[in-house]
Amino acid sequence: KACSVEGCEKSAQRKGLCYAHGGKPSEAKRCTVPGCLMVARTRNLCRAHGGGAPQCEVEGCEKVAEPGGRCGAHGGGKRCKEEGCTKRRMTKGLCWDHGGGKRCKLEWCDSRADRSGFCSAHLAEKRGVEAPRNASDDNWGIDSDGDEM
Repeated sequence: KACSVEGCEKSAQRKGLCYAHGGKPSEAKRCTVPGCLMVARTRNLCRAHGGGAPQCEVEGCEKVAEPGGRCGAHGGGKRCKEEGCTKRRMTKGLCWDHGGGKRCKLEWCDSRADRSGFCSAHLAEKRGVEAPRNASDDNWGIDSDGDEM
């Protein structure tokens, strides 16, 4: 059965209405904006009116806030534990510059690694897609399975 609102083809959920037009269970809290029938998420507002994930506290920013009340661009989230560093941490409580993050399997390469354990350049070369940029030998001490020799 379709929603009873003219032009709406969504499935009716309750009282002949779809979720978008207020067809949620009656015990659900409604958005406090006059005329809005959507379910409230946080601060008694639906997502369309600012409910849901908290927003960055910096005026004019509409990004999702991280721990600390701000988005990552405005200083939210967890920071590097190195004294005096204000960069976002990656792994081990450290930013990239202080040893956080995953490096390429090649001992002499300091680039970011993906799931394979290689940086994008060395993974592509390993697969025969492009030539090495900084390689000192052809196999880099890595066998065909990606393990160190």
